Amino acid sequence: MSGKRSEDKIWLKREVKETADAILKYFQNEPLHMLNFKEMMVSDKILNWLERRKLIKISFRSTTNVYKRTVIDICDKMVTWMDKLNYFVNFRPLDSKEDFGMMKSLSFDSLSVDLEEEEEDYEDEEEAYLEVEEDEWVQHFLRDLKDGDDDEITDRGGTKLNKPQLVEPLDFENFLLKNKTVLQNDPQRELLLYPPDDISEIVLPRRYRTLFQTFPTSQETENCNLFTKQCIASYSSNWNLIHYKYNAYSGTYADLPKVPNIEYKEENYEIDIDTDAEDDVKPRIDSVTKEGHLMKGPEVGSERTFVNIGSKSFKRRYCSLRQEVDGTYMLELYKDERKGEAKVTIVMDFCTDVVKNSKRGRFCFELRMTAGHKSYLLAAENETDFKDWLTKLSSVLQQNKLQEEKRAASLERERSTPPPSPQVQPFGTLKGLEQSMNPQLIKYARETDVSIASARKEIRNKLFTLYPHLVANLKSPSSSQNQVEPYREVFGNRIFLKCENIKFRLQAVDEKENLCQVEPYHTTLCLFDAKNSRKLTENFHFDVNSSCIRKTMFNNHEPDVKLELPQGLTQQWLFFPRQALISITNPHPDIFLVVRIEKVLQGGICQSSEAYVKANKDPKISLKVYKNIGTCCQRLGNYRMPFAWAVRPLFRLYSNELDNTSEFHAIYRQEPNKLTDEELLKLLSEYRKPDKFSKFTVIPGSLQIKITAMNELPSNCLTTALVPLKPFPVPPSTDPTLEITEFEASSEKDVHPYTTFVNHLYVYPLNLNFDTQKMFARARNIACIVELRDSDNEEARGLQCIYGRPGQSLLVSQASCAVLHHNTIPTWYEEIKIKLPINLLSTHHLLFNFYHISCDITKKRENGIENCVGYAWLPLLHKGKLNVEVQTIPVAAHLPPGYLSVHPFGLGKGNAGPEITWIDGQKPIFTVGFNLYSTVNTKDQHLFNLFSHAERLLDPKPSALPSEIETCKILKALHAIQLTTLITFLPTLLNQLFTLLVATSSEEIGLNIIRVLINLVNMVYEAGRKEILQAYVKYVFVTPFSKRNITVHEEMCKHLPIILHPNNTDFLVVNKFMHHGGFFFDIIVKGMAQHLLASNRIKMHRNERFSSDYLQKIETLMQILMPYILNKYKEIPVETKELNKSLAHFLKKCLSLMDRGFVFKLINLYMEKFNPGDPRILQEYKFSFLEIICNHEHYVAFNLPIQHNKLSPKNRSPDRLQEFTLSEEFCKHHFVVALLLQEIKTSLNEVTHIRRIALNTLRDLLAKHELDDRYQNKGQLNRIALIYMPWLSIVLDNLNRLDIADKIEEGRDSSIVNRISTSSSCMFGKSSAASDATPRSHRFTLHIDKDSPMHIRNSAFFEAIAGQSLVNGNSLSIESDISVISTDAQSTTSQDTTIIRDDVIRSEDSIKTSHTRTVSHVPRYDKLQQSEVKDVLIIFLFIVKYLNEEQLIAWWQQYNESDVANFFTILEMSLHCFKYVGKRNVTVIKSQCVDNVKNNPKKAHTLPARMNPAEINHENTSTLVIHMTNRENLVSAENEVQKKQQAILEQHLATEVGLITLDAMGLYCMNFRKNLLMSEGDNEIMKKIFDIYLTFMQIGQSEALFKHVFAALRAFINNYSSVLFQGKK
Repeated sequence: MSGKRSEDKIWLKREVKETADAILKYFQNEPLHMLNFKEMMVSDKILNWLERRKLIKISFRSTTNVYKRTVIDICDKMVTWMDKLNYFVNFRPLDSKEDFGMMKSLSFDSLSVDLEEEEEDYEDEEEAYLEVEEDEWVQHFLRDLKDGDDDEITDRGGTKLNKPQLVEPLDFENFLLKNKTVLQNDPQRELLLYPPDDISEIVLPRRYRTLFQTFPTSQETENCNLFTKQCIASYSSNWNLIHYKYNAYSGTYADLPKVPNIEYKEENYEIDIDTDAEDDVKPRIDSVTKEGHLMKGPEVGSERTFVNIGSKSFKRRYCSLRQEVDGTYMLELYKDERKGEAKVTIVMDFCTDVVKNSKRGRFCFELRMTAGHKSYLLAAENETDFKDWLTKLSSVLQQNKLQEEKRAASLERERSTPPPSPQVQPFGTLKGLEQSMNPQLIKYARETDVSIASARKEIRNKLFTLYPHLVANLKSPSSSQNQVEPYREVFGNRIFLKCENIKFRLQAVDEKENLCQVEPYHTTLCLFDAKNSRKLTENFHFDVNSSCIRKTMFNNHEPDVKLELPQGLTQQWLFFPRQALISITNPHPDIFLVVRIEKVLQGGICQSSEAYVKANKDPKISLKVYKNIGTCCQRLGNYRMPFAWAVRPLFRLYSNELDNTSEFHAIYRQEPNKLTDEELLKLLSEYRKPDKFSKFTVIPGSLQIKITAMNELPSNCLTTALVPLKPFPVPPSTDPTLEITEFEASSEKDVHPYTTFVNHLYVYPLNLNFDTQKMFARARNIACIVELRDSDNEEARGLQCIYGRPGQSLLVSQASCAVLHHNTIPTWYEEIKIKLPINLLSTHHLLFNFYHISCDITKKRENGIENCVGYAWLPLLHKGKLNVEVQTIPVAAHLPPGYLSVHPFGLGKGNAGPEITWIDGQKPIFTVGFNLYSTVNTKDQHLFNLFSHAERLLDPKPSALPSEIETCKILKALHAIQLTTLITFLPTLLNQLFTLLVATSSEEIGLNIIRVLINLVNMVYEAGRKEILQAYVKYVFVTPFSKRNITVHEEMCKHLPIILHPNNTDFLVVNKFMHHGGFFFDIIVKGMAQHLLASNRIKMHRNERFSSDYLQKIETLMQILMPYILNKYKEIPVETKELNKSLAHFLKKCLSLMDRGFVFKLINLYMEKFNPGDPRILQEYKFSFLEIICNHEHYVAFNLPIQHNKLSPKNRSPDRLQEFTLSEEFCKHHFVVALLLQEIKTSLNEVTHIRRIALNTLRDLLAKHELDDRYQNKGQLNRIALIYMPWLSIVLDNLNRLDIADKIEEGRDSSIVNRISTSSSCMFGKSSAASDATPRSHRFTLHIDKDSPMHIRNSAFFEAIAGQSLVNGNSLSIESDISVISTDAQSTTSQDTTIIRDDVIRSEDSIKTSHTRTVSHVPRYDKLQQSEVKDVLIIFLFIVKYLNEEQLIAWWQQYNESDVANFFTILEMSLHCFKYVGKRNVTVIKSQCVDNVKNNPKKAHTLPARMNPAEINHENTSTLVIHMTNRENLVSAENEVQKKQQAILEQHLATEVGLITLDAMGLYCMNFRKNLLMSEGDNEIMKKIFDIYLTFMQIGQSEALFKHVFAALRAFINNYSSVLFQGKK
C-alpha cells in the first residue's frame, strides 16, 4: 500500500510540474485576447496592489513603456488563465486561518477527513466527497484538474451543475394512433391534434405590367437553344408556393397576426395623489366648492370701532371652502392664492349661522360659532361675491343640519329597540349584518366565497399585454419588414419628361403669316453619368416639329409590321412621341440630360448654322432658308447632319433633389471634332467650370422639356419594346409615353433577376478610316446604313426589326447615321436599336453599307445622290454565342453572294469563299460597338458553356454523351461567373443546376453541382442580396422531373455529408455552407413538401412518408454538422451562429412534414452535445435553437397538453407528483417543453447573461401562448398552463435567490421585511441587533450577526472569484453586462452581510400525504437580478392564473406545508415586485432596449477600474443608460405620453397580479380549511395568508383591486373567525 502511495505522490508531483510549466508557457506565448469585465477588474486589482506596494506605478493601460507593458500583459494573462481554470476545477476554499495553517503541514501520507469536525450545514453530496479514501481523494482532485467531470460540471462558485438527464422521447406517431379515440373525443382536441389542412400547394399566376404577354410561342422557340428556352420558361411560369396555413403563428409573440390592441383606462392610486405641502393644490381642487378673496375683520366683540371697509383693521385673505373625505366642510384662510400655510382654519361643523353685518360694512357677514368658539367677521369685495359666499355657506350649514337630524333619529331607534336574546355564534362575523338597515351591509352578509371569486373573474386582463418589457416590442413588429416578395421589375426614381418645344431665333413667316420654324429638326435625348463615365439610358427620339413642317419631311414609310396594340389603335398614334418615362437607380448631381439636334443634310455644320447665329442681322436670311428647305428635303431628306446640342444636370448639386426647371441654359453648335460619347463625357465632367463652355458657339434659341417626378405610371404608357402597360384606356386619354431603358450597371446592388421578355441589341457604328483608300475618288460625305439580315444570297433583304425614328414605321429594315460633310474619317454617335430574332442562326449578321452622299444640289450627278463606297458585315454568333464586344473589321468594295463563308486560311494564305476586293488591303478600318440588353441571351461565357453542355447531357437522343471529366470541368468553371450575370439569371441558372442534379447518375458530377451551388449562393449573400435567394425558394423552386425517380432533397442529403465531412480539405466550401446553409435546408424542406403533395403521401401516417434510408441521411447530416458548431464557434462565430439557426429552422419545418418522434430524437441528438458551464456563445446557440423550435405554430400539439395518466388505465401514473415535476414520464409525454424547462432550470446556475437569455426564451413563449388568438376559448390556456407546471417547483428550488427591491416610505416600520424573513426560512437568515442599527436599505436585505456560523467557502470573496459580488446582500454577477445596484442615498453595504446555507429542516409534523421535494443539486445563494426576478415571477403568475383549479388543488395536496407556504411567499413577492410606484417613478421602456439580450449582446466593459466612468443609472430594466449633460432638456412631449402609457400598464399589471394572488388564496381557503385550522390556526400557511392580506393593505393598490381585497378579507375573517378571535387561553 505504501508503494502505491509513493507512486501516486511521484505521479502527482509530475502532473503539478507539467501544469506549472504549461501555465508559464501560457504567460509567455499565449496571445492576449480581449478581457471580459470580470477579468479586467481582477487584473486592475492586482495592478493597484502592486502600485500600493510601490513596486511599479502604472498611470494608464496604454503606456508605451516596455517594462510596464509586460507587467500589464502578465497580469492580464494570469487572470485569464484563472478565469478559464475556474470552469473545470472545483476549488475547495478554507474556512479559517487555522485551516490554512493546518493545510500547510498536511501531507498526502497522513491525509484524513474527520466528518465530526465539519460544520453541520454541509450538503450531503459534499460530505460524501470528503468521506472518500485517500487514494480516491487524490484521484478526484487530479481528475478535476485534468478533465473536469462530464456529468457534474462545476460552475464558478463551486456549485455543481448537474447536466439534465435527457429522456428518450415517445414514439410519437404510434402513441397518437394508440390513443386516437381518446384524443379525438377530448374537449380540447384542437390543442392535441395536428390540423389536416395545414400544408397545401398554391400556384399563383404571375402579375404582369403589360396588357398582354409578349412571350414567343412554343413554335417560335422550338429550335432555340436551351438557355433561351429555359429563360422564357422561367419568366412565363407561375409562382409555386408551399402554403403553411398557420405559418403566421410560427414567429415570436411580436409577429402574431392578431395581437389585441387594448386601450386601458387609468386607474386610481393613492400614490399618484401628492401629499406634500407645496404641491397640495391638485388633490384639494377636486374637493373645493368655493374659492376667492375675502376681507377678514377683527374678532366679533372687539371694542374697536370701524368707519368703513377700507380700514386697515380688515386684512385681505384668500379663502377656500372645501369638503373632506368624511363630509366635513373646512373654510381655510391663506395669505394669498399660492396657498402656503393656512392662517386660519374654520370647521363648519361648529358654525351655527351666517348673518349679514351691515354695521361693519356693506358686504360684511358674520360666521357665528357654537359656545366656546369665537365668531368670525368677513367681508366680500363686491356684491356678486357677497351673494355667492352667503349662498354657499348657507347651503353648507343646511347640509350639516340634515346630517345631524339623521344621526339623532338613528340614536332614538336604537334606544327603542329591545336587545336581542344572547346567542353564541360558533364562527362568522357577517351573520349579524342580515338584519342591518344599511343595504350595503346586507349585501356583505349575503356574500359567499364563490360569489366573491366569480366577481374577480368578470373583467380580467391578459398578463403579458400589461408587461412593459413585451408591450414595447408589440408596438413595433418586424414581421412586415421580413416579408419576402416575388420577383418583379424594379425601377429607381422615375422621372417623366415631356418635350414641349424648340424655338430658334431664326424663324420664318408661313403662308398664314404665322411665325414658324424654318426647317424640320431631328431630336434625341438621353442621360449620361459623368461620375461613372457611361451612357445611362438608351436614346429617346422625339418630335417637336410643327404639322406644316412635317409635310416637307421626306416620308418613305415601309410596310407596317404586326405589333400588338389595343383594338382601335393604329401605329400612326405612335409616330411622333414626345413623352418619356426614365428610371434612375442611383441619382446624383453628375447625371446630365443631353439633347442632340440634327437637321436635313445641307453641307458643313458651320456653313449651315451660320444663318442661325446671325438671325438678328438680316431678316431675309430666314425667308431664304425656309424657301430652300422643301427642295433640300425632297433630295436629301433621308440623310441627317449634326447641328446642335444642349445639356443640363438633372439633379441639384448638394441636395440631390430633382431640378424641375424646364429650360436649358443654352443651345450649342455641334463641333465636328467632338461628336463621340467619350468627348461628350469629358465635357460633362467639366460642366461646372464656366470657362470650358465659353468657347462653344451658342445658337440663339430655347429648348423646353418639362421634368417631373413620377410616383405612379401615367395612362397610355408603353414599354421600351412598345408593349402597352396597364392602365391603358382606349381611346387614349393622353399622348403616348414611352419607357426608356436604363442600361445595366456594373454594380451587383443595382441589378435584379429578370422577369420579362426583352431581346434588344444596341449597335453603335463608331468610326471609319477612309483616309488612305485609293479605290473611290469621292468618298467624303459618308453615310453608314445598318441592316440585320438572315442570309447572304442576292435576294436577301434587311429584316424589319430596327426601331424607327419619329415619322417612320415602328420597325424598319435599315437605319442610317448622321453624315459629316467632307470628312474621310467620319465618327458617329448613332444608337441603332434592334429587336433580335428569338432563334438566332449562324446566318444572322449585321450588314453595314457605306455611301458617298452628294450634298451640292446645284450640280446634277450622273450617278445620282448616293454612291456606294463599301460594305462590312459581322455575324451575330461566334461559336454559338452572341458576339457583342467592340469589333474592328475590314471593308469590302463589293458584296458577292455567299460573303459570310469568307474566312482566312491562316498564315497569310488567303481566304476561303468567294473572291472579294478589300479596301485598303483588308485592313480593319471600321469600328463598331454593341450593348446587349436581353433577358434570353447572355454575354457570360461560363453561363453559356454550362447550358450548351447541359443541352448535350439532357438530349433525349444523344449521339454521344459528354464525359464526366468534361462536365465537371464546365461546372468548376462556373465558379468564375460574373456576379451581375448570376443575379440577373439566378432563377434560370438554379433551375438548371437542380435539373442536372437529379438527371445525372454520377456521384462526382452531383458533388460538383452541390459545390458550385454553395459557391453561387455565397456570392449572392456576400453581395447583400439574400432576398433574391429567399424569393427563389419561396416562389420559384419546383422539384424537377427525373427519369430516375430521384428528388432534389434526397440527392442533397446524399451529397452534403460527403462535402461537409471533417476529412474534406476544402474548408472554404464548408465555411460557406455553414454561413448560408439556410438556403439548402429551405430547398430540402420545400422539396420534401412538394414530393409529399405530388405523390399524395401527405395523407399517409407520418412514419410512412419517407424511407428509413432518407431518415438515416438526415441524421448523418446532423451528426456531421454538430461538431462544427461546438468546435468552430471561436474561429468563425458568424458562420456557426448561422448554421445553428439554420439547423433549428430545418428541424422546425421537419416537425410539420416528418415523423415527429424522429425529429424529437434529432433534437435530443443536438441537445446532448451541450453541457452546463459551456462557453457563453454555445449557451446562446443552445437557447436560440430551442427558441426557434418552440416557436413552431403547432408547438402546443407536439407537447400533448393532456395528463398522460388520463389516456388509458395501462398508462396511469402511480404517483401524481410526476405530473408536477420534470419526471421521466413528464419528459416523455411533453418532450419539447420538458427539454426547455430542464435547460432553463440548469441555466439558473449560470452567469447572468445566460440566465437572462433562458428566462427571456420561456417568458416570450408564454406571452405568445397568451396572445395567440387560437387559444382564447374556454379551457385552452388551462391546458397550456398544465405542461408548464414543473416551473412551480423550479421557482421553489430557487426561492432563496429571489431578491425584491421594494421601496419603503421613510419612518414606516419594516414589517414587510420582517414578515417575509420569517415566512421563508430558506430565503433569509436571522437578524441581529447590530444589523438593526444599520441604515436601512430599500431592499429585502439579508443581515447576519458577525458571530453567526458561516463558511468562508460561501463568502463574498469566493463569490467574487466565481463571478459574483455582493452589494447590500444582493449577489451581482461581475461578468454580467450591467449589475443592478441600488442608488438610494441611504443604502449602504452592510459589513456583516454574507450568505449562509439553508439549514432548515422540513417540519416533522407536516401532512403525511404531502411530498417533500428533493433538490438534485447544491443550492446557489447568489441573487438574481431584478429583471430576472420579474421574469421568473411573471412566468410563475401566468401558470397560477391559467392553471385549472383542480390541478392547482392537486399540486397543493402533493406538497407539504412548507412548500405551500413558500408558494404563497412567491405570490407575496410578486405583489412587491409588480407594485405600482407612481407616475413620477415610472421608467419608460423603449422597444430597442427591451431585454434583447440574444440579438444585441452588449460589448464587454473593459475600461480600467481606476478610470472615472460616465454618469450611469442602473434602472430596474438592467439597461445601461448614459445621461448626457443636457438630457433633461431633451425630454419631449412624446416621452411624456409614453411615460403615461407605461404608468397605465403598470397600474393594471399590479391589479392583475393582486387578483391572481387573491384567486389562489381564495381557492386554498375554500378547499383546505382543515389545514388552515390545524394547531388552532397557529400554522405556517395561516400566518402566510394573513401576512399577504396585510401586504395588500401596506402596498398601495388601486380602488378597483381594493374592492376585491376587502371582499376576500371579509370572507377570510368570516370563515376563520373562530381561530382569529379566540383570544389567549
